[in-house]
Amino acid sequence: NPVFANQTQQDDRYSLFALYVYNQPFAWKNAFFNIIAGYSQSDSNISFYDSKGSIAAFGFGYNF
Repeated sequence: NPVFANQTQQDDRYSLFALYVYNQPFAWKNAFFNIIAGYSQSDSNISFYDSKGSIAAFGFGYNF
C-alpha cells in the first residue's frame, strides 16, 4: 500500500482468557456463578493496525 510506504504488514498477537466457576453458592443446590475475563493485543509494524481489547462477564446459572 503506497500510504504505508509499501510495507508488508507483520503482526505480533497476544491473548489471555480465564474462566472461573463457583458451584453451589450460599448452599443452593444445582446453582453456580461464573466469571469470565479476557484480553487481547495485536502489535503491527504499521501502527494503524495496532489493537487492544478486553472483556469481562459475570453470570449465574441453574441446572434443572
